Amino acid sequence: MKKERAAQNGKGIAGSGSKYEGIGRLLDRFKPKARIRLTFAEIEKETGALPESARRFPSWWANNRTQNAPGRHSRIWLSRGYRTRDVNLAQRTIMFVKSRKERMKMSMAEMVLEAAQTLMESGRSPFSRREIAIQITHLHPQLPLKLQALDPAIQAMVEGSGSDRLVAERWRNTFTRVRRGAFQLSSRGKKAALQLTTPGPGRGKSLVFHLKQYFKEKEGLSLAKGRLSLGVRIAVPFDLVSRDRKTAVKVMNLKGAGPDPSARGRKWGLFQALYVLEKAGVTLPILVLHGASRRLNTEVVKDFLKTYAPLLKGMALYVCARARTGSAPAIEKLRMP
Repeated sequence: MKKERAAQNGKGIAGSGSKYEGIGRLLDRFKPKARIRLTFAEIEKETGALPESARRFPSWWANNRTQNAPGRHSRIWLSRGYRTRDVNLAQRTIMFVKSRKERMKMSMAEMVLEAAQTLMESGRSPFSRREIAIQITHLHPQLPLKLQALDPAIQAMVEGSGSDRLVAERWRNTFTRVRRGAFQLSSRGKKAALQLTTPGPGRGKSLVFHLKQYFKEKEGLSLAKGRLSLGVRIAVPFDLVSRDRKTAVKVMNLKGAGPDPSARGRKWGLFQALYVLEKAGVTLPILVLHGASRRLNTEVVKDFLKTYAPLLKGMALYVCARARTGSAPAIEKLRMP
């Protein structure tokens, strides 16, 4: 009974790092953002069902760094520089806010936009320069705020500026002056503010990053970019390799169906990869066929497998397609025909 009760409270869970690490993966996706609001449903997609205490007691989400149990779940977000705020059990949402040390890295424009978003959410729009300053101080306690830098930043966000020193290009024209001393977010500003807290999952991550996460979660493989040694002074860079150099991943880009002018180059690229894998003594070679979803269709994959079937024996095959640049790819394991 004690063990079950401890599990329900999220304390002393054996292997909790493996379960609640899903929260860490979500935070990693939104890493540049200062404030991240997540629903319990979004978290449970990564972690599985949360314990009943997480739905009933705000204390389950406390920023507890002193817990004796080594697997305390709060350490997942604390280790990534975030703290929890605004636990809403009725709406089943929670806000993760970057710690003060991490927020020091924010630009003035980002802090102004963050404060404006908070004021807008609370129904206090339009807002004044003074309200922005107060909100920044509230969101970033003990953070030295240079008020003299606030006016130029707001001015540049309203009218734009030819100087990159005042505000980055992406933050210009995000404010609209309603009347003297009063501002509100423009349509562009609302989109920019929304991106601070709810960016698209997986955006901005490289394909190799997604493959690394996939093989770790699905196959239990710990991989990283590295080199395969072919001799004393010969080392060939590879997309992903294991620490013991017994597993290696090669990503091959497949283009559209029909006559492919780069087919010859792709063939020699495959020959080179197979030679390196054999000479390096890799026991688990993995080939990932990559391409945009609109190009990488079933016929293209079948044609590739049929053409190179004799060379692909003993390799694990995967197909990886992205709907658009920057989006999270769909990864699927293939079977040889």
